[in-house]
Amino acid sequence: MIRGRFALIWGLTILSLGWVAGCDSSLFVPPPPAGLRLSTTQRTVAAPTAGQEIVLVLPSEINPDTEAWDAIARKEAGDVRVGYRLVRPEPNDPPSKQGELIKQVDKSGSALLVVTNRSPETTAALASLSAENRPIVLLGRSLPESPEAAKVKATLVAYEPIEISAKKLAVAVIEDARKTTGADPIGPFECILIKNTFPDESNVARAAALETQAKAAGLTIVATVSFNADGADLNRQLVPLFKAHPKLAAILSDDETALSGITAGRQEDVGAKLVAPGMQKADLPPPTDKGPAGPDYRIAGYIVTRTNINLAKFGQASAVADRNAFGLVKRAIQASRDGLEGKPMPKQIEVEMPVTRSKQFSAKVQSL
Repeated sequence: MIRGRFALIWGLTILSLGWVAGCDSSLFVPPPPAGLRLSTTQRTVAAPTAGQEIVLVLPSEINPDTEAWDAIARKEAGDVRVGYRLVRPEPNDPPSKQGELIKQVDKSGSALLVVTNRSPETTAALASLSAENRPIVLLGRSLPESPEAAKVKATLVAYEPIEISAKKLAVAVIEDARKTTGADPIGPFECILIKNTFPDESNVARAAALETQAKAAGLTIVATVSFNADGADLNRQLVPLFKAHPKLAAILSDDETALSGITAGRQEDVGAKLVAPGMQKADLPPPTDKGPAGPDYRIAGYIVTRTNINLAKFGQASAVADRNAFGLVKRAIQASRDGLEGKPMPKQIEVEMPVTRSKQFSAKVQSL
């Protein structure tokens, strides 16, 4: 039944995410990232000495993004034949510890790749190394503005503004909703927003951007559902919402696991309409003259596993946005390597989150 399928795909998705973060398999080597924009302001660092290495300095907090970045950086550093080392504070260390560790990094032949915790001590340590003309790359996060931060000479490798991909996702679901759902072609278009509850700034930013862009596109947010990697809990929250909103037009998710689980739950249909995850025939309202009444919503959201682009290619989702961790880290490693070789380093590199749009959406969703 649906619940069993949903639990299975949930487990497989979680396992695949954990595997990506912890291994260097060539199965997950991406094509060259698209949409890179380099600034015209550049700097040149001193030529390297022997014993080159890239030192990734992470903050103390552990989250899926930074763990995946470490795994990708380790592989990419090997591909460009440069040493690699990870440095990070212990989970209970104070924020100032990251700055102390930066100061302790060997001063010869190393490039610093830093995911800053934005503490004043980290900024001061980077400013000190900048005075020595050391190669410094900031990964994913900029430094907070301050007089000390202005002294830091670093290349920022970060994603394009999250609003760009969020807008494309919101527009995709409302375009498909106008064509294929039971909603009135002129609206209102009811939407459920799923937010990952992990307290990470990237999660917060994605969810906020999706909400803002959904409203701008003409979607009406009727509910916001919290997701904590528990598929059964997500079902318990969604089932009454589907009953209350039989003409639901869209679901937007900032989380890949939730997105994958929902598309898996839709694989079993009742007549011409699709069933919500966890719902059985008896859960649905009685049929109408237009067929069984159940929500026939469109789905879009963010992914981290590249194979899940197929959710859009095979029509299970209106669109997916690839968070493109490989493109981000690959460019950061390349910039670090350029610095070690004494090549010019741009002030900023912007990496796209490419959106894949479904081109074959139909009423019946194809299986995975």
